Amino acid sequence: MTAYTNLIVPVHDFSPISGIAQDELIRLIMKRAKYLIAIADYQPHCDIPCMPTSGGTPEEISALNAEVNGRLPNDYAAFLRTCRYLIISQGFEIGGLDLGRPWLSDRHCKGKEFIIFACYCRFADSDQLMIDTDSGEVIAYLHELGPLFERYAPNFLAAVWRMVTETF
Repeated sequence: MTAYTNLIVPVHDFSPISGIAQDELIRLIMKRAKYLIAIADYQPHCDIPCMPTSGGTPEEISALNAEVNGRLPNDYAAFLRTCRYLIISQGFEIGGLDLGRPWLSDRHCKGKEFIIFACYCRFADSDQLMIDTDSGEVIAYLHELGPLFERYAPNFLAAVWRMVTETF
């Protein structure tokens, strides 16, 4: 079993989203992401839309689920039905169907599989967010600081909510 810590990534309060329905949480995430992209004026620096206006088809999401051996969490699939991927800013990207396609890794920790789904460059470049395929918990993989496996969020949607509500 991998030991997760909070030596670098601070513990986060998820109580504001407790009890919020999945569809409403996705709506709130997208609203906040749109705001962040606008205030940073980040879209002109991207060759593709930061926030696609359409989601994936059931067939596309099913194919992605097959790529990760049927381990795509339901909340991630729901997000992809709304938004194919999400670029919040440079180094803060949620992979999806067209960009940063999630992948299953057994190389990050011997004997353990993770779904690598996001670029999380808050502490260093090339850090990643990944889903523990056993628990569904989202872990920040900080490669230059150990590497460390830091607790980030209890699930995928909580992780995306945290990403769009934290100050960078």
